[in-house]
Amino acid sequence: MHGNTPPQILAEAERWYVRLKAADCRPEERLEFERWQAIPEHAAAFAKTEAMWQSFDSLADREDMELLTQQVFTDTAHRPPPMARRVFIAASVVAAVGGGVFLYTVERKEPTVVYATGAGERKSFDLTDGSVLSLNVATEVEIRFSDRARHVTLRRGEALFKVAHDKTRPFTVATADGQVIALGTRFQVRNDDAKITVTLLEGSVAVSRPQLQQRTVLVPGEQLHFASGETAIARRNVDTDVVSSWSTGRLRFRATPLADVLAEVNRYSNRKIRIDDASLRSTPINGAFAVGDSDSVADALVVLLHLHVSHRDDLSIVLASQ
Repeated sequence: MHGNTPPQILAEAERWYVRLKAADCRPEERLEFERWQAIPEHAAAFAKTEAMWQSFDSLADREDMELLTQQVFTDTAHRPPPMARRVFIAASVVAAVGGGVFLYTVERKEPTVVYATGAGERKSFDLTDGSVLSLNVATEVEIRFSDRARHVTLRRGEALFKVAHDKTRPFTVATADGQVIALGTRFQVRNDDAKITVTLLEGSVAVSRPQLQQRTVLVPGEQLHFASGETAIARRNVDTDVVSSWSTGRLRFRATPLADVLAEVNRYSNRKIRIDDASLRSTPINGAFAVGDSDSVADALVVLLHLHVSHRDDLSIVLASQ
């Protein structure tokens, strides 16, 4: 249909045709197009592309063409597009009726964004789709949104997601092993050196690990824990107010072993609290403490458990029985 026109020039022509039709096409882009079209080979490719797209009008309402198009989009969803710029063209031949018929779809992709927090930092961000992203300390995520999908990669740390409902664009969080898929829900994911913890607060999520052929659907209040590359998974019910309390600025604990309390408290401060008495490790603790205030936590534990406290030169706080 296109003769011997190089595929790269055809791809550029397709990109220009769609871009010029866009409502937000800027004057400087139109000037750039005029310079591009001044080359005869480019002008010929654009004329062929324009004629082909205009021929689609007679087929647009045909049900069989719609079904074929949807099938092509499904089959090619994970293949790289031929041109990576502001507008992406994904094309396939889907039928031959008295010659070649080409159906195209246009996918708009937003710029990739990376959000991160350092030690002791917690931040929240409003995403472009209306979702809210909350990052715990020492966390890094990569956001890649398009008009077909919302992809997030949790590189390290812990993030809480309040996902805006959009049934046309699945919200997927990739981890060191597998991915979490959600639609209109609230959940958090933690990545500690390829040890993954997924906690569902509201709605429904599916945790998929294709390489191990595992797929687990969680209900609110459930938590899933697994290590990258290992088949074993641990599933349990948790207190969601406790698990997500870091996002409120106060750490809540309910019958939590002291060792676990200190492990969590120590994530938020350079001033670490240690236990100098193994018999205290399993002591259940109830309470709420300000994030990052190790001194206040130590003072409260001293009163609550009648402990002795000592401060070391390395800034650590050591608790022991009196």
